[in-house]
Formats: sequence, C-alpha cells, structure tokens
Amino acid sequence: MSRGDAATGKDTRGLFRFNPGIQQKAMPDYNPYTIKSCRDCDIAKGKLNLAKPFIPDNEVCAACMLVRNCYENRDIEIKHKNGIIKINRLVNQNDSDYNKLYQIAEYFAEKGLVVELTPKMSRPSKFKYECIYNNLIGTKYEGKCPDLRIDGLWYEHEGFVTDNPKRAFSNMLSHGLKQSNRIIIDKPNLTDAYMKRIIKQRIKEGQDIEEIWIVENKDIRLLYKKSEE
Repeated sequence: MSRGDAATGKDTRGLFRFNPGIQQKAMPDYNPYTIKSCRDCDIAKGKLNLAKPFIPDNEVCAACMLVRNCYENRDIEIKHKNGIIKINRLVNQNDSDYNKLYQIAEYFAEKGLVVELTPKMSRPSKFKYECIYNNLIGTKYEGKCPDLRIDGLWYEHEGFVTDNPKRAFSNMLSHGLKQSNRIIIDKPNLTDAYMKRIIKQRIKEGQDIEEIWIVENKDIRLLYKKSEE
C-alpha cells in the first residue's frame, strides 16, 4: 500500500486516468513495481537511442534496457546445413521477394555462415532503426535497410523485370548501391564480360562497389569482388 501511495502521490486518481489502449502500455511507466526515475525516463518514452552509450545507475534500469534490446532483436533462428538463418520478427514472409531472399540465405548458410533477413523501411513505426541497423549509423548508408546481413556484412538484393537487359542491369546496380556496396542481383540476359565492364566503368566514375553476386535460377555465384582485382 505504501508503494502504491508513493506511485500516485497526491494524485490519487492518477492511475485511473491511465489509458493502456491509447498509450500502448499495460501500466504507467511509474507504478508500484518501478522506481520514481521511470516517470521521466526517455527510454520508456521512446526518445533514447539504445545504441548510444548509456550507463544505468541501478539494477531496474539495467534490466529494463536488457529486456528492451532482447525484444527488439528477437528473431526466428533456423539451423541450415553448416550455418544459421535468422529471420527478424518484422520480416513479412508474404512479400514478393521473400522466397528469393530465403533462397539466397540458404546458399550462404550452406557455406557455414550466419545469414539474417531484416525488415524493410516501409514499416519503420514497428521497430527502432538502431536496434537492427546499428552499425550503419554514422555511415553513408544510415537510414537505409539492406535485405540481408551475412556474417556481419550488409547485402541488398535487386531484381528487375524488363525486355531491355542492359537497362535492367543498370537499374539493379543503381538501386542496389543506394542500400549497400555489396549487392546480389537476378541475372539479366547479358554476358559476364559485359557486366564486369560496366561495373569497372562505374568504379572509375567513383562509385563504391565491393561485391556483385548473380542469382541464376537456383545457382548463386560471385561476379565481382574488389579484393580479387
């Protein structure tokens, strides 16, 4: 009773003014189970970036941050051959490109790698960007949402349907490189020699390209890698 009195203070009807439906919370931030600092906590109000350094000054704050981070980063984990496929809880498995992304994930997992499928930016209100794309903050890709993280490196998949394969290839490169300098594209009806020539021309023009992979039916292969030049 004393803790309840402390939580409401002089506002004895305060708890009854709380609306769980509107505030999307089961109880007020400060209640008989928390501490007074929760009342003005930026984390509870969704204002604090959990990716930035923050040292909790008590066990309640430390536990709160741990639980929130675990919630944001929870996912489905699937053991596949020698590797692991992780599917973030916010990935829409009904998206048109989901099956292609999963095919790509299987390929790299078979090589013993850890592959993560991550959500699109079209659903930003459901997650805190920094909890999933933390290592993109401060880079030129901050704010972007690449499709996959493979052993810690970000990759974007691009597919483009058109009767003009050269235009398709150009568009896939342009769109993909906005998300990451490592991209995986559906093979257009072009020779490897032609595609490599275009890639090298773009690099001469100052574009940042680390890797280009090709998806052709059920096969995936490396077309270009900067370190192998």
